[in-house]
Amino acid sequence: MPVHRTSNETTKPGAGQPSQYVSASSSSELPNIKYVKTAVVNQKSYDALVDTGSSVCTIKASDAMGCCSCFEEDNLELYGFGKSPVKCLSRFRTTIEIDGVKGENVMLHVVPDKAQHVSVIIGRTWTELPNIAYVKVDDTFKIMDKRDDTFGHLEPFTQNQALKITTKNDVALEPRSVNFIMASVDLEGETDVLYQRKGTMTGSVFHVASKQLSVPVANTSNCEKVLKKGMSLGRVEEVNIDTAKLSTTGETTEVKTATADPIHEKDVATGNDVTTKERQDLLKLLNQHRECFATNIEELGCTNLIEMDIVLKEGSMPVSSRPYQTAEERALAQNFVLKEGRLFRETEANGKKKLLYVMHKSMRKSLCVKFHDLEGHFGLDRTIAKISETYWFPGMRRYVREHIRRCFECLICKVPSGKEEGLLHPIPPGRRPFETIHADHLGRFVRSKKGNKYILVVIDNLTKYVRLFPSRDTSAKSVIKSCEDFTLSHGLPERIITDRGTCFTSKAFEEFCKARGIQHVLNSTRHPRANGQVERVNRTLVPTIMTTMDGNDQREWDIGLKGVEAFLNTSYNKSTGRTPFEVLYGYNPKFHDGALREIAETEDNVAWTNPEQLQAEVRTRILDSQAKYKKRFDMRHCSGDTLKAGDVVVMRCAPEHTGEPTKTQPRYKGPLVVTEVKPNDTYGVAALKGTRSRHYATTAHISSLKTWSTSNKDVEDFEEPSDESEGASDARMAEC
Repeated sequence: MPVHRTSNETTKPGAGQPSQYVSASSSSELPNIKYVKTAVVNQKSYDALVDTGSSVCTIKASDAMGCCSCFEEDNLELYGFGKSPVKCLSRFRTTIEIDGVKGENVMLHVVPDKAQHVSVIIGRTWTELPNIAYVKVDDTFKIMDKRDDTFGHLEPFTQNQALKITTKNDVALEPRSVNFIMASVDLEGETDVLYQRKGTMTGSVFHVASKQLSVPVANTSNCEKVLKKGMSLGRVEEVNIDTAKLSTTGETTEVKTATADPIHEKDVATGNDVTTKERQDLLKLLNQHRECFATNIEELGCTNLIEMDIVLKEGSMPVSSRPYQTAEERALAQNFVLKEGRLFRETEANGKKKLLYVMHKSMRKSLCVKFHDLEGHFGLDRTIAKISETYWFPGMRRYVREHIRRCFECLICKVPSGKEEGLLHPIPPGRRPFETIHADHLGRFVRSKKGNKYILVVIDNLTKYVRLFPSRDTSAKSVIKSCEDFTLSHGLPERIITDRGTCFTSKAFEEFCKARGIQHVLNSTRHPRANGQVERVNRTLVPTIMTTMDGNDQREWDIGLKGVEAFLNTSYNKSTGRTPFEVLYGYNPKFHDGALREIAETEDNVAWTNPEQLQAEVRTRILDSQAKYKKRFDMRHCSGDTLKAGDVVVMRCAPEHTGEPTKTQPRYKGPLVVTEVKPNDTYGVAALKGTRSRHYATTAHISSLKTWSTSNKDVEDFEEPSDESEGASDARMAEC
């Protein structure tokens, strides 16, 4: 139904008339709808839709040109034709005749042809004229003129101005109570008014004296409410009532209606399923509110405010009554079917409708065990599909998802798909050379003639300067000796970053670092990128050693190790844009140029630059490079879950080498408990129960952990929307 508002109004428009009532533009094409009439406008006949919900009358622009030549400007916006408002093109006043009943001086708004399919829509500006009456009986919709003899016994319809009533003082309303409060109204003298507040004793008459009246106000909430002075309570309309027809109770005067014959059982048609007791209760209710129901046309009368739907039955004229349901109740029940005492839900799949048995709450767990635990431990989507072939229950997707999260077999055997958890947290470069160093062992090599089998690789994270220390083994003693040699050449570092090798986790190395004030940082298990700088050097180091060995004797690999170190430190580094030697010392050294050196050298390529200046430039370059790489890295990863101390998890583990294939070995071990939340998505975890000899504890990155849901809280019972989006966790679980 079109409703209007001017361009300066801000009130929200009402709902529109259902579109099926306006579906064609000619009487031959219009369906058999009782609201469709022929309207005569300026001696021109048009198909018209009588819409008692529309606030205005409208006409298509093409039809308006044939019945009027003088139009006024119109700035109304009409709502109810669709999602967007329709702006009127113009307007004119005219006389509209329907079923021989004329309505004079009616404003007709002109709208674009595409706005409505029928030529004319007749709204309340015509149906609520003082002389217009309409009655709908069965499939007959009749419009009549109140000035005819049929309505001669009725008093003329008059409508007085509605006046606002307000609270006289501040009033406190007790919870769940009805209170009579004093209100103010701008009426002189003593008179009677009709209280028009919707839902509060409508049809009741109150007496006004000295601009005051007492009206009932209900507080339906469970808490006290306060009405402030001057608050609007509704509107009243002055009426003239014959006091002989009134009975007064307290301060409320109610209109007495003429006594009507009681409604009998023969007057009411009920369905076959209605019991005798229910029929008697209905009759009792109808007679308690006898004035609200009609059994004949005389009782019905005529009104332009209420439309009553009366169904004609042979030998009687009963009122058809349907049980009231809220919109939420109707939406909840519309897809359910009761069949032979069993409740089913009607669904549609692949173009076919089928009934799914509604499973009781107590049986949900057994369904999940049957279709998940006993049928392959498939992921969320496949399990839902299996259950949905026969069964349904509210909140099924949420419940099944939680069941899979608590399935320990799925937890330790399946590797999640999709984006890997854990964002990149770059290690910032030091403020000076060798402030932060990375260390790691490379090997095993063939035992050299000097007895060496490993190389301890140390790299500075600012200058990228590399030191290589050959060693016989990876014991803590060998590592400490190499670190002492390093400190004699470059001083003590502020921080050493290593993996979790036994030499670095030993008590001896811990005491060595503690005694010298060195912060020792251990990267997390199975997370080598935390020590990525030294890992990158190791990839280049092995080929360089192989190509610099003299002869084919592999036991001489450590003889040229000092030369390999020099080659690495005088080679261009992409991160810094310079060689590590130049960043550290301010110039590039020459080793084997000989006489050619004197020819090639110029002032430019032998100049010395202050190392502090170079190191500041390099530090800025590294930070920029890290920011770009972090952006690219984070696009391929997700932040993951945020764990807290006490959470139960499982941790990714390496296959156990038994000499047999490892395909069927568990991918995770546990359960473990989170003992500490560390920076950069790392967590301290420990075994739930340790042995007498050793209690397992380590540090793990979020990418190596999976959370085990151990909550005993049941899943809420409600149905989720079909287009529910659960983010990365659902995608990682769906096809595991």
